[in-house]
Amino acid sequence: MTDSERSAIEARSVFDITTAKSEPSRPEPETVPVYLADAGDHDALLDTFLDAHGEFEKWRTWSDETTHAIHESQTLRIERVHETPAHETAWTVAAYETPSPTACGSSPRPAPPPPRCCRIC
Repeated sequence: MTDSERSAIEARSVFDITTAKSEPSRPEPETVPVYLADAGDHDALLDTFLDAHGEFEKWRTWSDETTHAIHESQTLRIERVHETPAHETAWTVAAYETPSPTACGSSPRPAPPPPRCCRIC
């Protein structure tokens, strides 16, 4: 084998996924009986996330029932509803194409309702 051939094989081996040994990205999940399963502390989870991601800002609603984490670009939002029943949604994560998901003057208006007939159909 020539030096060029050896170099080519070494260069290809960098991109060969069969030779790369990957570490597991996270530990294996542990199976526990349902009565031992814990939903965890959602507020602590949100606080940990906000501490690790300084580009998000925390906002509470006036009623204190909901916490919002809004990205500085205002295109990523997390909503955490406190004290929800187990079958209700406690978290909503949304990504928007523009900073404001609300309607603006350039938003298309809905079509007018069809005309109603004047007699009983």
